[in-house]
Amino acid sequence: MFTSLLAYKLTGDNEFLSMYNKTHEYTFRIFPNTDKEIGEWIQIRDRKGQPLDKITGLPVKDPYHILRNVLLTIEMLYNTLNEENDLIDKRA
Repeated sequence: MFTSLLAYKLTGDNEFLSMYNKTHEYTFRIFPNTDKEIGEWIQIRDRKGQPLDKITGLPVKDPYHILRNVLLTIEMLYNTLNEENDLIDKRA
């Protein structure tokens, strides 16, 4: 998500924004565990979106990279909104 959003910010190409939106929708539809008691994302799924009961790599790495990606995305969205608000304020 972060990469497509960064590419959009750097190029202004709406295809990257579309890619971000599709990735965001897919990610938050497929990976969060529907059992709220568990509160974790499902680590790995097959191409059809079904959970796989296997570990690829260290299970402790995924939470770090997922959270890092989400935080960087939120930070970029926040900064972009502030930049746009600054432009609006300067026009007024």
